Amino acid sequence: IIEKGRQNDATFTKKLRSDITTLFQSTERYNTLESMVSVAEILNIRIDEFESKCTESKDKVKRIMNKINEFSVIESKQRYLPLQGDLWRNWAETNKEQSRVKNIGHEHFENYIFEKKNKQTDIRKEQKTKGFSDVMKMFVDSILNESFETKMFVVQWMQLNLNNLSRVTFSKLRAEYKTIYVEHDDESKNNVKKMKKIEELMSSSSLGLEHFIREIGQFYEATKTVPKPEELNGKESAYHKAPTLPAVAAELFLEGFPLELMDGDVGCIPIDWVSDVLKEVMTMFGRDPRVFVLTVLGVQSTGKSTLLNTMFGLQFAVSSGRCTRGAFMQLISIDDELRRELECDFILVIDTEGLKAPELATLHDSYEHDNELATVVIGLSDVTLINLAMENVEEMKDVLQIVVHAFLRMTEVGKKPKCLFVHQNSGDVAASEKNMRDKKCLMNQLNAMTVAAAKMEHKESTYSKFTDVMEHDVSRDNWYIPGFWHGTPPMAAVSAAYSDQVFHLKLHLIEYLKKRTKTQRASTLSEFSTWIGSIWEAVKKENFIFSFKNSLVAEAYNQLCIHYTDWEWEFRNDIISWTQEKNNYINNVEYAHLQNVIQQLESELGNEISKGRATLKNNIISYFENKSNDVHLVEKYKEDFNISTNQVCMKLTEEAFNKFLELVCRRESGHSIAELETQSKKTIGEEVCKLLQHCKNNTVNLDEEHLKKEFSNMWSIVVKRLPKIRLIKHNVYKDMKKSLLDSKIEYERNAGDLFNTFATPEKYFETINNNQFQLKPEHSRNEACMLSDATVTELTKVSHMIVESSNTWIEEKRNDYCSTHTYNLLQHITKELKNQQNKIFSKEFSKDITVFICFNAIVNWQKQHDIFYDNNDPMTKMKQIKKSYFVMFKELYHQGDENMKHANTFCNECLKPSLLEAVCNKLGMDVATNVKSDSGGPTFSSRKHLQLAIHLHLLEKDDFENYDRYINAYAGFTKEWIKAQVIKHCQSAILSGLINEVKKSVDSVTKTLATPTTLLEFSESLGECLLTHIRINKDFIDILGSLSFRDKESVKQFSEELKSSLDSAEEEMLRGFSVASDAECEAWLSRLSVQPHIELYKSLAGCEKKCPFCGVPCDQGGGGHVTHCAELHYPQGLYGFHGSSTSTFKSAATNGQRVPFKTYSTYYPTWSIQADTSLEATTFWKVVFCKYNE
Repeated sequence: IIEKGRQNDATFTKKLRSDITTLFQSTERYNTLESMVSVAEILNIRIDEFESKCTESKDKVKRIMNKINEFSVIESKQRYLPLQGDLWRNWAETNKEQSRVKNIGHEHFENYIFEKKNKQTDIRKEQKTKGFSDVMKMFVDSILNESFETKMFVVQWMQLNLNNLSRVTFSKLRAEYKTIYVEHDDESKNNVKKMKKIEELMSSSSLGLEHFIREIGQFYEATKTVPKPEELNGKESAYHKAPTLPAVAAELFLEGFPLELMDGDVGCIPIDWVSDVLKEVMTMFGRDPRVFVLTVLGVQSTGKSTLLNTMFGLQFAVSSGRCTRGAFMQLISIDDELRRELECDFILVIDTEGLKAPELATLHDSYEHDNELATVVIGLSDVTLINLAMENVEEMKDVLQIVVHAFLRMTEVGKKPKCLFVHQNSGDVAASEKNMRDKKCLMNQLNAMTVAAAKMEHKESTYSKFTDVMEHDVSRDNWYIPGFWHGTPPMAAVSAAYSDQVFHLKLHLIEYLKKRTKTQRASTLSEFSTWIGSIWEAVKKENFIFSFKNSLVAEAYNQLCIHYTDWEWEFRNDIISWTQEKNNYINNVEYAHLQNVIQQLESELGNEISKGRATLKNNIISYFENKSNDVHLVEKYKEDFNISTNQVCMKLTEEAFNKFLELVCRRESGHSIAELETQSKKTIGEEVCKLLQHCKNNTVNLDEEHLKKEFSNMWSIVVKRLPKIRLIKHNVYKDMKKSLLDSKIEYERNAGDLFNTFATPEKYFETINNNQFQLKPEHSRNEACMLSDATVTELTKVSHMIVESSNTWIEEKRNDYCSTHTYNLLQHITKELKNQQNKIFSKEFSKDITVFICFNAIVNWQKQHDIFYDNNDPMTKMKQIKKSYFVMFKELYHQGDENMKHANTFCNECLKPSLLEAVCNKLGMDVATNVKSDSGGPTFSSRKHLQLAIHLHLLEKDDFENYDRYINAYAGFTKEWIKAQVIKHCQSAILSGLINEVKKSVDSVTKTLATPTTLLEFSESLGECLLTHIRINKDFIDILGSLSFRDKESVKQFSEELKSSLDSAEEEMLRGFSVASDAECEAWLSRLSVQPHIELYKSLAGCEKKCPFCGVPCDQGGGGHVTHCAELHYPQGLYGFHGSSTSTFKSAATNGQRVPFKTYSTYYPTWSIQADTSLEATTFWKVVFCKYNE
């Protein structure tokens, strides 16, 4: 014993340190408090651990720990806690994948979901089969059916021993990590791998009481999910204990032990377990208590748990050696007086793991895990404490963006949140001027984040600053707390200033609660439990924007969609233009080379598609490499657009190659007729030339009457000698009936039998009203449900969708009828019927709608075929061209300036019809491009702009029929609206381009031709130059072709006259365009090989799927997505019948049973629907609904 005496402090301290050091050096044996128990017993010092219950509990825990210590922590967890390892992780991943459907690939959706559900069931079965391990049995037996004191002793001893084990384990791992880091400081791949491996071990080596409770929860969920098996393999006892397990956890929860809300190791909430534990809490409490929920959120090591422990006297783990992930709840009971003032029974505190944890940063799902955690706890809390290290917002900027957006969404659904910012480790909490400056800086950043979030929600006018989103007082809700330690740890004292500031923060919270009680009561525990389930379902489905990296992601996604639409349009335009050139080539090539051409074009088409695919994918890659587009926010959608690219390539390949096959088929089927027609025209041409020569040799000049008489005599004689050739006239009705009766599908054969009842389409349409498909009771699979509004509405939607799709398909085949069209139409109808998500219709429905569509097709195709027949029948055409032959004959007889006459005739009779045909082929895509890029402005830049323009049109016309068609027949109405815009903006600039191509070719031929030459040789050379541009009409070339040029100069002169004639022809054709009425313009558009309004619609249509509740079209970009969604939904009343005050719905998909809206994904699994709370965004439809509801 050293007495201080008259020594000063410095000397005394030095002497004391020296003696202690000497004592340690001379002692070989050190005592622990535990080893000194025997000495204390001799001295009659009472030790509470000698109490029987404490000793028994200690022995039980010792036996458990002995088992655990036989192996490493990781091995012990694998052996003794098998239910929460890979099994629990796989179940959680499968559960999320079932909701998000990210990895479906090309698999059928229903099969994929069914497979995931089966996998979850199999995992639960395996968990149930494994049951409790020996260690878990020992633990459960030690806390089940024991006295309260024994349970508490067991739990406390388990905590103490597991914490000691974790400290030892982490000390070893840190030492190993330090060794590699210090001694091998090079950044070789091997060392990086070693350090990463240790980080993973640190993440997996935590073992605490929560792991044992988690194992109990997993066993409980497994037994609840899977029915009792016949064979339990000796696990009968454990199975019967399962129902009592939530009561044990509830008892611990009420006694102040934390209950795990979210398992951070797998990022999942065991909903059944948590909700049943909370139910037991209510049972034990005797009623449904009201709770005030407080959450603390922040990055790692900012003192969150320390703050809660100091504020409420809790025991959340604060040791830096632990690495427990997730969120924990703890109940804090309040005294009777405060309970009356606050009108609540408990304060429920949620403590979360540190976000952006460095030891978890290398784990692949760490960021997504942080976002999910922040979403859940913010969604559940009444007040959120955002813990910041000083004013360092940058370290938590991403999380704050999520936080702000979460608060905005909570406000929109009626949950008014409160947020306090706690700035830890502030140096001088009294420096108010500096703090005010810091507060202003923080608020500026929060305001910017609020504006970004509000923009995404289309609520800019409502939310422009942070205080618009939530209740936040800048001066009172920012708290500056000094450092926890007064001095340097570990021997430093706790700072009194820290405790003082935390105490005042606690008082501030209580005062806020008192004020809040006047306007809003605290939630009950059952409401809190329900809210947990709802929030978690939303997070799983990524219905909240919080799953994105920040609130700008939607805008970034929209920009990506706009760019991709432009790239796809360019690609589509290039392929269609290339296809048209090759169509001209097929029409011009000799018949003998036709089969070789199709093989060559198939190879060339593959090359063109490959080049286009590479360009599209390079554009996607370049876009994602451009850091200025916030592309990192939409990285997850990159694969969707790659899949969409492949789908576009497949579709364009199919369309182009089918065009080639149709042309070749047409040429082959009409070859014999075309040969005879050509031979006939040649014969007529020869006879006209003979008559012309005969008349010129006549010394007497003949007037027009005599010329006409001579010509008519010659024509009658020649036509009688010609073979009689006629086109085959198809009977579409008979073709359709044969296809139906030959079908292998029963309802299609039954549809064919109906054709015996209706001899003509007119007879059929007499039996239905307004040419609309009529629903019948037998159309419902369950005829008893047919009387319900829901079933009628559902079947109406299905019939509208199938009829509209089929009519579009019929319209696309209108130009050239072929008998195979009937078979292909039946295939299309079958495909549409199979694509319906909910098979609520009967075979009778399938039969009747097939008949309805087939008769529509018969009327349409027969009308178009008759027109085609009249225009192309050889004998009819022969009568039509008689006048043209006579005009040419007369002009050649009276010719003055030879070159000028020849040039005019050649231009008018050979080039002008070809130019008009080429215009019809090329005008479609050029008009569409012109409308899209120039005339249409932003209307056709994205689907949102298109819908906005249509909405303005609807408001302007204000006609109920228009609204009705837009809602129920969106695709058809939109196509008609686009067609109207095309007619308004139709341009003919394409003609000038073709004229220039012809002029350039004329110059080229003029330079290369030798003289003397004939007009026939000139025409053939010109045709080769224009092989892919136009097909020169050769009807009159046999008459004109024999005319010859004397010398090079005459060829040149003819060329100049020909170009002059082309200019005149251009002016004449342009006048035809410019004076055309809307009706005439529409008639012209119908002749185009590519319909511009159809191509514009294709570029903006998306997947065309509609929300089953409100009818809004899916607005996902690209075509590679599986899950459909819409940013803004219509009011539900626009699309069928809905109860305005219920939270349930019924439809044919639910078999007429009422089910909660939140379970919609069970019945409509391909849709991801978030709550539409944007009142302003739906004002347009509210006005419509208000005016036209009745």
